[in-house]
Order: sequence, then structure tokens, then C-alpha cells
Amino acid sequence: MLDAKLKEEIKKEIQGKFATVFTNIDNFQSNLKIEKKEDRSVVTEIDLFISKLIEQKIAKTLFPNFNFYSEENFTDLSFPAIILDPIDGTKELTQGIPECALSLAIITKEQEYAWIYNPFTGFEISSDATFFPSLNRFPGKLTGAVSRSEWKKELFKNYDQERVTLYPKGSIAYKLGLLSAGAFDFIVSKYPKNIWDIAAGVVLAKSRGYSFFEGDNEIHKLDKKEYKAPMIWCKKEHFTEIKKAILHSGT
Repeated sequence: MLDAKLKEEIKKEIQGKFATVFTNIDNFQSNLKIEKKEDRSVVTEIDLFISKLIEQKIAKTLFPNFNFYSEENFTDLSFPAIILDPIDGTKELTQGIPECALSLAIITKEQEYAWIYNPFTGFEISSDATFFPSLNRFPGKLTGAVSRSEWKKELFKNYDQERVTLYPKGSIAYKLGLLSAGAFDFIVSKYPKNIWDIAAGVVLAKSRGYSFFEGDNEIHKLDKKEYKAPMIWCKKEHFTEIKKAILHSGT
């Protein structure tokens, strides 16, 4: 749904913005112009810049009749929709940690499209990418990624290390992009997520054979503003094993 030329134009503008902010590592935080929103979460000039960029380049130009539902500009959720988190992982962004990502999903009744892009590293994955399913997996324990903040709060300190191996990483969108690229076997979140956090990742993961579970329920359709924890993204045949491994983790 997005051609390569348009994505390259958008990436070039984002990279230009990043260059002006992160040129000097000693004062990048002042360049970010960090502010707090009403819900006490933080927003930066980059979040607002990307939100406006996607709205102008995609929402108003290509899909003017679609609902534009961005973390920085939203009202009611309705479909067809363009669902955007301009930077998922703003906390990591403000610390200069390269674990954040643009998360864009375009959802209609007939089609789902997604694009995840990390401006720090250049990592990206989209529905346009050719995908060949793995014929086998590496032997050994299942490997998964969890929230860096949840890890620091010791929400996984008692997980079953005989069954799985966990790695803390920032940004749920970035983690789901890595899952879709084959870097992990599963992703777990013990905090609720807004649809803009996970929409692109869910679309990509589903297209590559991963299921999305909210509690014990497999979610087949994204139609809610918020999803409750715990959430697991994995191959369906691994769900029970992963759930057992993390069920009693924490205090």
C-alpha cells in the first residue's frame, strides 16, 4: 500500500530530523524539546514531527477518507484507519537508546498493511518485504523479548529459565518487528498497550505465522483502543509452554 519511493522520502526527512537532534551527544536532550502530556507521558519534537509528516504524506494525500489515529492526534477509533505511533519507545529516544521505532498500520476490511522503522539503526520491516517461512528452528530453549522497564521492576525474576530465555528490550513495536524478522520466538508484555503501540507489529507478526494472545484469548481482529495484559505473541503451538514459563514470574 506504500511504494518504496514514498517510504524513502519519509525516511530521508526523518533521518534529517534525527541528524539535527543527535549531532552533539552532549546536548541532544535539549534539542529534543521534551515535554509532558496530560497523562504524564513524555512527547518530543521528533514524535510531533513524524506524526505531522505521516499525516501529510500518507493520511491526507493517499487515504483522505481513512481515520487517522495517531498517539499524538486521535479522537475515536473507526475503520478504515491509519494507526500510527510516530515513535514507540519515546523513553528510549530521550535517553539516546536505539530501541524505538515508527509504527504504522493501515487497516481496511479487505487488507492490512504495516511498516516498522527504527531511525537509529535503519532496521525496518514491512508488509512489502518478501517472506519465506522457516523450515525449522534452532534447537534449544525458546527465546523471547520483554520490556526493559518491566524487567527492571523484576516482573520476570522468577521465570522458568529451563524452559525459555528472556532478553530485555525497549519499545513493543521494535520488539514485534524483531519477532517478525525472526530474531525471537516470542514477545511478552505484562502491561496493557494502546492499539497504536502494537497495530503494526500485530499485522506483521500475523502475516509471518505468529498469534497474538490477550490473556488466554487469541485476538484475530484489531478493533479496540487498548489491550489488557498479559499479552503474548508467539507461534500457536508454543503458547502453553511460554505461558507456563512466565505465569509465576514476578513477586
